[in-house]
Amino acid sequence: MSKIRLKKLSLGVLSVASVMIMMSCRDETAPSTDKSADTSDKRAAMEEEYQLTQLELALANTAKSYLVFDMPANKIEIRLKGAVVWEYPITLDDDEDSAAISAFGKAFYGGKGQLLRPITDKYLFEASDKTSDSVLAIIADAVNANPSLLQRKIPEHFFVDWGDGLKLYIRSNVTGTAASPLKNTYMRWKDKFKAPFGETYLHIKLEPEGALTLYRVAEKGYPTLLIPKH
Repeated sequence: MSKIRLKKLSLGVLSVASVMIMMSCRDETAPSTDKSADTSDKRAAMEEEYQLTQLELALANTAKSYLVFDMPANKIEIRLKGAVVWEYPITLDDDEDSAAISAFGKAFYGGKGQLLRPITDKYLFEASDKTSDSVLAIIADAVNANPSLLQRKIPEHFFVDWGDGLKLYIRSNVTGTAASPLKNTYMRWKDKFKAPFGETYLHIKLEPEGALTLYRVAEKGYPTLLIPKH
C-alpha cells in the first residue's frame, strides 16, 4: 500500500510541477507575443506611410490638382504638385454628430486600406446668383483653371460622391434656389432610403468661396487622397 501511495504522491507532485512549469513558460513567452504584435503594427504603419508617399508623388507628378482629406489635421485641402493651394477645416453641419468624421475616414479607408479614390459623381441642390470676377480669379489661381470656364453660381447645398455609399454633403451660408425641386426631393428620399444599408454620409459647412471651389474641382474622376487617423 505504501508503494502505491508513494507512486500516487509522486504523480501528484509531478502534475503540480508540470502545471507550474507550463505557467512559468507561459509567463516568459507573453512579453515576446506582445513584442511581436507591436512589431507587426509598426511594420503596417511603415507600409501605409510608404504607400501614402508613393501615391502623393505620383499625384504631384501629374501637374494637376487633387483633393486631400487630412484626417489628423481635420482639414480638406487641394494640393498641386504636393503644395497646399487651398484648405478648410472640416466643420460639421449643425445636425451632424462629431463621430461622423471618424466614420467617414474609416469608410473611405475601407477594409482594403484604400487611400486614393476618384470622385464618381456630384449633385447641386441649390445655388445663389453669379459670383464676382474677383472671387473667380482667386479660385482659378487655386485650382489652376481659366476663370472664364468656372462655375459662377455659388452653391448653397451639394454633395460629392465617391461610390460605395460614401458621400460628403456641403452647405454654405448663402441662400439659393433649386434648379429642379422635384429632382431634389427624389435625391433626398433616395439617400434616406439607402442610409440604413451601410451608406456613410458626412455633412459639413464651408464659406461660400470654399463651397464654390470644392464644387468646381469635384469633377468625375478627380483624385482624392486620404491621410488616415489611427
